[in-house]
Amino acid sequence: MQVRLIVRFYTGEDIFGKPLLKDVTYPIYPYATDDDIKEIGEALAALSAWDLSGTYKVSTMPIS
Repeated sequence: MQVRLIVRFYTGEDIFGKPLLKDVTYPIYPYATDDDIKEIGEALAALSAWDLSGTYKVSTMPIS
């Protein structure tokens, strides 16, 4: 199983007022809890100049 943390940042607005978002992806330990992932996302966002828009856990498994 492959698990990734996606941290989504709000980077501003375009000329039409739509939000501009940037996703940054990190590989994480597959057995990390949702609370752990949220805490990691918030810690990474604290190091960024952009505002945190959301944190996401994405799990993928190969189909055989």
